[in-house]
Amino acid sequence: MFQPRPNAFRSVLPLLLLAAACTGPAGPRETSHLPAAVTTARRVVEVFERRHVDGGRLDDARSRRMFEHLLSRLDPGREPTRACGQGRAELEHWAERLDDALWEGDLGFPELAAQRCTGRVIGRTQARSLLFDALAKSFDPHSAFLPPGPLAAVDEPTFARAQVVERAGARIGHLVVPSLYLRFDGRSTSGDLIHLVQVLKQRKAQVLLLDLRGNGGGVMSEVPKMAAMLTGPVAAGYVLEREPPPITLVEPRQHQVWHGPLVVAVDGWTASGAELLASALQDHGRALVAGERTQGKGTVQSLVWLSSPLGTRVPAVRVTSARMFRPSGTGLQRTGVVPDIPFAPSAQVERERDRPGALPVRDLQVTGVVAPLMLPARLRAELTAAAAGRDGTEALLRLSALWSTVQR
Repeated sequence: MFQPRPNAFRSVLPLLLLAAACTGPAGPRETSHLPAAVTTARRVVEVFERRHVDGGRLDDARSRRMFEHLLSRLDPGREPTRACGQGRAELEHWAERLDDALWEGDLGFPELAAQRCTGRVIGRTQARSLLFDALAKSFDPHSAFLPPGPLAAVDEPTFARAQVVERAGARIGHLVVPSLYLRFDGRSTSGDLIHLVQVLKQRKAQVLLLDLRGNGGGVMSEVPKMAAMLTGPVAAGYVLEREPPPITLVEPRQHQVWHGPLVVAVDGWTASGAELLASALQDHGRALVAGERTQGKGTVQSLVWLSSPLGTRVPAVRVTSARMFRPSGTGLQRTGVVPDIPFAPSAQVERERDRPGALPVRDLQVTGVVAPLMLPARLRAELTAAAAGRDGTEALLRLSALWSTVQR
């Protein structure tokens, strides 16, 4: 069982973490006498206990979750509770001791587990990284430990693009937004949206099809900007960190660039900020949402450096630090966005609710007023029929053409 920590150390630990982020691994004199493994382990533990949206402390139950995750990483071909086969029984007495081991800096268990599970010896650095990542995954599947190593190259975003397509006598502006990006050179999704919508209007588009299929999210600050461009300066949703009050996502200075009919396309890979954008347009009755139920990832992650981020070998942790809520206050976690016009799933998608350790559903009490679309049964049937029997993109184009006639 996890032992109580010294009160004197706990009282200064937040200051030590701040100093560590600025000065690197050496830290203040209070920890200078501790081995580096102990100091690093305590920093990792404290970051998750202080920064994770649901909080929580090290205990035997968390130790068991760490144990299961670590063994499943070493033996990925089996169910988590059966990982490591016959060698598992020899390791079981560690299942509720990993919490103590982390605080004491005894990080030898992953090395032992690797020998029993795989028959090979792994390096000490790799072993510690496995244990720290098991700690992170005991909080939720999106948290992670990022071991020291060369800084990973940032993937170039796939930029938004648009074209005008004619279907059933309507000119449809098909605007594809694969991600929410904000580059160091100032280029952003919202900036590209302004330009692309202007081009579509010049080409006489009558309805806008905002295609968020496959959009896994990205920079959260782009959500209220894009919502305002399509809806006006209304609340695009809420973000709740570990402590209230919630943060309202709104961009009052952004003018609306598209006032015409709007259809939003989503699928099972639409996640995070893209889900929040779709839900904002749906809750405010601004758009008809069509496609598949979205991923249901209603959480926000932030990166915490464990040493100066200026070097090339940077240990860090990714912590789930906040939850996202629709303008109605309904949580997106596990639930996602349910389309107004649902399509049959195109492929088997592992959604958030299917992930081991995914955070539970939670709603938020808000005072904001929303007015979602109220589709008459006959119109809903017509829209569904327009999309039936066609591939995804063609179905969306036909649906958009019909929606443009309804909204004129």
